[in-house]
Amino acid sequence: MVCCVPSYIHVGVKVGILGGGQLGRMMGEAALKTGIQLEFVDPKGAKSPAGQTGFPCIAASYKDEKVCGSKK
Repeated sequence: MVCCVPSYIHVGVKVGILGGGQLGRMMGEAALKTGIQLEFVDPKGAKSPAGQTGFPCIAASYKDEKVCGSKK
């Protein structure tokens, strides 16, 4: 069920999140209700709180430019 999605957010959009702590988990739970897809990067990977939401959670350092992008 998709609910409460503002008109400027397209259902199915994918958002990358750095950090998979408790706030990430809460965002994941809210995203499940809106149809927004999330992908997390956290050093703990699937063992992080956000990793329990069912969204992909990549185990990597926040400094890993291959995963998080570069400043270029």
